[in-house]
Amino acid sequence: VVKVLSYDSVLVERPNADGSGMDRKEVNPNTLECHWEIGKEEFEDCPICLEKILVGKKYMYTCCGGEICTTCFARTLRTSHRDICMLCRADTSDDSNAAHVARVTARAKRGDGRALCNLGVFYDNGMRGLRKNKVLAAEYYKKAAHAGDVDGAYNLGVMLRDAEGVPRDLAGASKYFRMAAEKGDTKACTNYGIALMRGDGIATDYEEAKEWLRKAEKDGDELAVQELQKLDMIQRMNSLGINAGFRFKPLM
Repeated sequence: VVKVLSYDSVLVERPNADGSGMDRKEVNPNTLECHWEIGKEEFEDCPICLEKILVGKKYMYTCCGGEICTTCFARTLRTSHRDICMLCRADTSDDSNAAHVARVTARAKRGDGRALCNLGVFYDNGMRGLRKNKVLAAEYYKKAAHAGDVDGAYNLGVMLRDAEGVPRDLAGASKYFRMAAEKGDTKACTNYGIALMRGDGIATDYEEAKEWLRKAEKDGDELAVQELQKLDMIQRMNSLGINAGFRFKPLM
């Protein structure tokens, strides 16, 4: 499949290694020459079976935050070890919401970024028996972000941009989008690129915006592709001395 991005660039696609999506690469439309980087996809190894854990196919133990593939987890449920964490050997027989929250909270108190983000998600969505509380969710996301958790940084960026539980702060949103983007988060790359393109809380910079959007584009993000097309149109009109008359809609 080939998609036209601009006058001098097209996007080609191929199924990726695990069959969960498509790999994309920007190429010259005159030659369509493309060298795929075989094995570029990086997946964690399951510590039990040592096989690659595919996207959406992992189970996290709330006691230690360790992850194994869902296949291995399903197998443990058929053994006498079903109530024991296969990684830290903790007792997991209590599967109640309160027990899960207690285990995650214990890890969060030790500064575990993933656990802090988990608590943020619980409060953000009213999960595990906790009442929805956007203010607490934002607080946990912030702690998670500063503990190095990429999802915490991205989620906080969204809340700051959309004024969910916190006052709208576009500069702060851009800061956390960049924090997550620098760790390779595709959605964060797109959102930070859009912020640069719009000048949302930061100085407008079309060239840097293009760099971040292209990173997300290569990961298959459709919104990044659309924004790159929009940015290409604006830059071409500007180069011709024509006011494109383009106006960004205010964020809602």
